[in-house]
Amino acid sequence: MRLDAFDAPVPPQGAQLGLEQWQQRVVELLLWAGAVPVRVIAEADHALLAEIIRFCHRLEMPVTVRTGARGLSAARAEELVDRGMATCELVTTLDPEGEAAVRALVHARHSRAASLTVHIHLPVGAVERLAGAFATARGLGADGVVTTWGVINYTP
Repeated sequence: MRLDAFDAPVPPQGAQLGLEQWQQRVVELLLWAGAVPVRVIAEADHALLAEIIRFCHRLEMPVTVRTGARGLSAARAEELVDRGMATCELVTTLDPEGEAAVRALVHARHSRAASLTVHIHLPVGAVERLAGAFATARGLGADGVVTTWGVINYTP
């Protein structure tokens, strides 16, 4: 589910859906395919993100959120974890803002005793920083680094 233009190869066309319209689509998917995992793509501060996570989680659909570091404060990370986010795929080059976002997610995981998986996704063009990203991600408490080749896990 793409809520906004975050990380889109081309900007989405057409009108943006409201909360009730997104919920209706989730229910239609549930009736058609059952409780399947859901991936939500949006800026961390998107107004509908927390409610969409909550709605899917209550329907027992595991939720992965793909987002960026902007707007992902400690309070926002805790809110998303409280609503039921199971995995966060954080698109970042691990600059200071990205590191702060990873810390917020890891803190939310520990403070809420949640089973949250945190993956760092290196944007296209940043793969040459892979070795440094592993060391930084490990130090911050992330669970792995996602590249164009898939998830590369390590033993923290």
